[in-house]
Amino acid sequence: MMNRSLAKYLDDLTDCVIIRKDEDKIIVKIPDDRNGTAALFVKIYIHKGLRSRLRNLLNGKTAGKRDHQVCVKLQEIGIQVPKPVGYCDNQTNLLSTGKSLFAAQWLDGKSLAALIHKKSRQTDFKGKAGAEKTDARLIEKNGFSTLCYQLGGFVATLHNKGVYSKDLNVGNVLIEIANTGLPDFFLLDYENVCFKKQVGRNKSLNNIIQVCAALMQVNETAYEDFCSGYAKARPQFNVLELKGYILEKAKRLQVLWKEKIDGNFERIAEALKTRNR
Repeated sequence: MMNRSLAKYLDDLTDCVIIRKDEDKIIVKIPDDRNGTAALFVKIYIHKGLRSRLRNLLNGKTAGKRDHQVCVKLQEIGIQVPKPVGYCDNQTNLLSTGKSLFAAQWLDGKSLAALIHKKSRQTDFKGKAGAEKTDARLIEKNGFSTLCYQLGGFVATLHNKGVYSKDLNVGNVLIEIANTGLPDFFLLDYENVCFKKQVGRNKSLNNIIQVCAALMQVNETAYEDFCSGYAKARPQFNVLELKGYILEKAKRLQVLWKEKIDGNFERIAEALKTRNR
């Protein structure tokens, strides 16, 4: 819903913690306050280009509104996402630079990318029941194996429900430790998310490659557990065939990571994606 109380953050970030700042977008955290208002994740879009502003006006929605609508739909079909709070914008014409934002509940989890890049043996998480230090040992062999298997199931669930993201990667997945001790995954970043009647084979393989490229930096055989979890939730994919496909790409994966572009997921996706024949 349009949330006018958020409008002030389009121009005033005094009370915010800036997480990331790019030319066309800013990601901030609005801390909780003494009145009991929960912390928020806010993504602010800056619509500088004429093409961007024209697209917004023709579509009748800004990037902030679209993010909100996508997040709400994901929630409705059973995909775990941060609880959407609202959106707002101030773009009224083609002549001026407009802004829009999307706000959601702040989750005290950890991005899967941060976990992988840290490569630590123990990681602290805040559990859903409150602040809790969990000796997760997610990077150790057995714990990381479970994480990869569960992650494979999560990606398969996205595809089973018709959800496809052109840039699905470990930077867009938040992880928390559930009360069961198993990892819970939340999908973040909705710019490139679309809904399809069916996510086809090539698109599925693109997402699998994008995720496995990062997992294999911790353990070269991580793809095996991921593929097992994926095939279990999506049996139309043969697990041996999936593993063989990833193995074919392994050398190219290793070259990409050795070039130290592990943070540039777009280049990895472009280099590895399957081509429609």
